[in-house]
Amino acid sequence: MSNVCDNERFILQKFFLTWSTRIVVLLPLIFGACSPQSHDQVFYQVKRGDYDVVVSAEGELEAKSAQVLVTPMVRPAPTISYLIEEGTQVKKGDVIVKFTQTQVETEYLNALDEVATAKADSIKIEAELSLQLLLYESQYSTAKASANAAQLQLARIKFEAPITQEIKKLEIEQFELEAERAKKNLESLKKIQLEERLNAQLRIKQAINKVDRAKAQLAQLTLMAPFDGIVVHEISFITDEKVQEGSTLFPRMPVVRIPDLSIMQVKMQISETDAQKLTLGMPAFVTMPSLGNKKYRAKVSKIDRIAKAIRRDSKVKKVEVLVELDSTNQELRPGLTAQAAIFIKRARNIMTVPHESVFANDSIRVVYVKEKSHYIPRPIVPLYQDEDFMIIYGAVNEGELLALNEPPNTRVDMPDDLAPIQAPAEADTFKVERKEQPPDMPPLSPEMMRQMRNGRSFPGPGTVIQSK
Repeated sequence: MSNVCDNERFILQKFFLTWSTRIVVLLPLIFGACSPQSHDQVFYQVKRGDYDVVVSAEGELEAKSAQVLVTPMVRPAPTISYLIEEGTQVKKGDVIVKFTQTQVETEYLNALDEVATAKADSIKIEAELSLQLLLYESQYSTAKASANAAQLQLARIKFEAPITQEIKKLEIEQFELEAERAKKNLESLKKIQLEERLNAQLRIKQAINKVDRAKAQLAQLTLMAPFDGIVVHEISFITDEKVQEGSTLFPRMPVVRIPDLSIMQVKMQISETDAQKLTLGMPAFVTMPSLGNKKYRAKVSKIDRIAKAIRRDSKVKKVEVLVELDSTNQELRPGLTAQAAIFIKRARNIMTVPHESVFANDSIRVVYVKEKSHYIPRPIVPLYQDEDFMIIYGAVNEGELLALNEPPNTRVDMPDDLAPIQAPAEADTFKVERKEQPPDMPPLSPEMMRQMRNGRSFPGPGTVIQSK
């Protein structure tokens, strides 16, 4: 716990020191220019300590995954008639987008008319078939009754003349033939009517299928939320602007995106130099200025292999890096500006000096150590450097004062044997400790920022001291 607190103080001190150093360095230079007699000098008092290297960048908060709702597959291209406002919190099943497509709507109405017509035709056909069946059944019944009556007369004609008997027998046969023919006609009619009824039902079913297809296309014209989330409008490749009501979109064109807020990440662009320091899984923390700089622990989840131009016509290239948050809550919304700090390495018991304290003397990097009223140049070797500080190896001792602006030659005791040095391998204590958690870094308070702008210095691994 004490290590975390020490590191926290150290990183804050580093931040304060960076700006206080720059402020204090500039003040003597500005006022010294107005007074030739002034010999104001600013020093940095060297101290040993732990140093955390953090790659920081600004990015945009986004959901790790999202479902994109696209324009339905209908022709011709539909037009947006309703679009829910961007940023709206929606529930599963809420209507997000409605399209208008006249042809689909017309086809649906026509299909409904076809169903009604087919059903009406079926009723008409059924009535006609019933009447026809009734007529054939009546004919059959009449023929059969005539045949039965003739059979009853057959017993009475045996006492009549033979010729009369023959005539009566022929009449009986004729009645039986007519009854048989009527019976066959009735059976044939029933088969024909069955087929006609099936055809009528088929026409109704085809019309209903057409209605269902048109209804399905109509349903595609309404897009609903697949799950709870926030609506984000997509950009139309036709206009290069976000879609809006009245936009005509081609099939499969993205309309809105519903992010899955359960896993959030920060997308940021960093320099190629900083990207080379990163590896997947490195710990980080993320803050959102609009949410009071509350800290969220995170880790590096993606590092692009290739740097890309930040704009189409730009020569500046950056590497896209994704940092995934370990947890989330309802405050987090896609599109928020986020500050991400990735914990790279921790160097223990080392000396760090600001860039302003290192100078080039005949291609030798030196620091000027104050000894009474003079300065002694001592060669150093940078082991690591970031934007503000440099980890060094050299004959510099804790507590010594280093000049932060180059002293005049008349006050420099230049040794005859000044030469560049090399750092032994064991001098580099800048070891990577991947499993360490990043230190908790509380956000700067407005009062701290105000003090820094007013030029107040803060103690740190080293201390800025102004002296004459």
